[in-house]
Amino acid sequence: MEATIYYLFNYIFSYKNFLFLLKILIISVFLPSPTFSCPTCPPFDWSPPLEGRSRGEGIIGTDGNNRIGRNMGMKMSGSSMQMNANTWSTEWTMQPWSWSVGPEVTSPIFTSTLPPIIKSGQQHVEGGRRPNIDRIKEIFCARHPNNPKCQGRPESPIQNLIPQTTPSQPQIPIEEPKTKPMPFGYLDAEARDAIIKNCKSGIIDCKSQPFGMEQKRNMVIQHEMDFARKQYSSSSSYLSPGLISKRIDLIHELKLKMIKVAGLGEYVTPVNDGTFEHDVLLTESQAQNLINALDQTPYPSNKKYGYGHGRSQRSSLFLDQLQTQRWPIGESIKYFIDANIAQNERDMLHQAHQLIQASTCIRFEQVNEKPQTDYLHYVKVSTPTFCGLSYIGRVTPANPIYLSFQCQDPIGVAAHETMHALGANHEHLRSDRDEYINIQWENINPQFYDFFAIADPSKFTPFGVIYSFDSIMHYGASTASLNQKPTMVPKIDPQINTPKMGQRQRLSVQDIELLNKMYCKQSDCFDTSVYCGVWALRGFCSVYPQYGWMQQNCLKSCNNC
Repeated sequence: MEATIYYLFNYIFSYKNFLFLLKILIISVFLPSPTFSCPTCPPFDWSPPLEGRSRGEGIIGTDGNNRIGRNMGMKMSGSSMQMNANTWSTEWTMQPWSWSVGPEVTSPIFTSTLPPIIKSGQQHVEGGRRPNIDRIKEIFCARHPNNPKCQGRPESPIQNLIPQTTPSQPQIPIEEPKTKPMPFGYLDAEARDAIIKNCKSGIIDCKSQPFGMEQKRNMVIQHEMDFARKQYSSSSSYLSPGLISKRIDLIHELKLKMIKVAGLGEYVTPVNDGTFEHDVLLTESQAQNLINALDQTPYPSNKKYGYGHGRSQRSSLFLDQLQTQRWPIGESIKYFIDANIAQNERDMLHQAHQLIQASTCIRFEQVNEKPQTDYLHYVKVSTPTFCGLSYIGRVTPANPIYLSFQCQDPIGVAAHETMHALGANHEHLRSDRDEYINIQWENINPQFYDFFAIADPSKFTPFGVIYSFDSIMHYGASTASLNQKPTMVPKIDPQINTPKMGQRQRLSVQDIELLNKMYCKQSDCFDTSVYCGVWALRGFCSVYPQYGWMQQNCLKSCNNC
């Protein structure tokens, strides 16, 4: 310790260091402080300094390079201004400036005025640049639009510097697969090759109709004909067998088109059973619009994918139509039960309705006579070929819901088909499903391709509701299996989530959330784009720069109402 003090004393009082320290002392004592020099600037109105803390609220300034300083710690004293852009909260001392021009800056901390506009070619401080006053004014008025000096100014074009402004509509980067909605009927090369391999291997005859498919188709036509007789007079054109057959044929034409677009037309003929996705019926308009959507999809034969990545704009079909085909909000949905449905089966229907009513605003009202308004019509069909059939969305004059009551969990089956009638689609066909499940194409019967073809994201929206393995609208893990092996495997906790898929005992939390968003919001709570639901799931509701547009245009998907 003594040695350290000795060497330090010798260093300070060495000849050169002693002269240097003496010079500093003389300058600081006898010479005046440097003064601000600006011949063209107005005089200062000197007052006692003010002291306080800047929290970066409402403070705008410029550094020596004319950059805008927002949320900067600022220290002002007389003619000098120091800023530390890395400091959020810093001490400051400021002399109140009385400039002749410059918009007033008001913040919760202090009130001052901006420096004057300097004449062209002159610098406001020696060695520095002129401030970009127009830019400062633009930013100031963007943050303080009610300031009197900002009235009448054009709206600031600067968007990135002011987070409160509304950014542009979200753009989907095409280079990142997860940010692009999976298109309708999309099939990648690996999946296509797996399907073709099965067809070529002889494991299955991919061109011939499986046993029972023709019988199922004829049964669907017959039940549709019987239902039409109950709805229309004997002279109505809707009773034409040819008209009903044409609609059923359109469903098969749609499935053929999907196979062709996927690049499988040479190898696969889909089942012609009169249904879509096994338990869905389509109106003629719905089927034709989906065919038209696929017609816009290029599928050049010289591409391995069979699906053109430069896909043109898809036509708006399901969701836009379903917005008008939704059941009236705030009104009970009437339903009629066929006379051939037994009392215990009627009790099952009431329990199915209760599954939906328990956690939503939706209410069902049984009627004993067919009402004049649209309604649900439950019909019993004695067949082992399917558990239930339904249209998606409200159909005029009535939605037939065909139930066999011969499958496991008939209450859940009835709830599943009723949710189709309310407008809900199958969960595993969502455009984001590949982020949650692996489709095992090598285990799938290729003729049931429509069971797994991704739904068109321009027709359906998840409304920002996350994927649900235990959704009552999800198919089971071994659906349409070729070899008794799983056709769908969860990417997240497969041992836990695999048994959940295909359950028909209850609505999942996400099912309830979806129905509440569809039917239990005010009329001014809506999304302006069908893609809002997908964008919301990507976090655009809270991520700059998309959040401003999302908060205004995706009220429902962003949970803003």
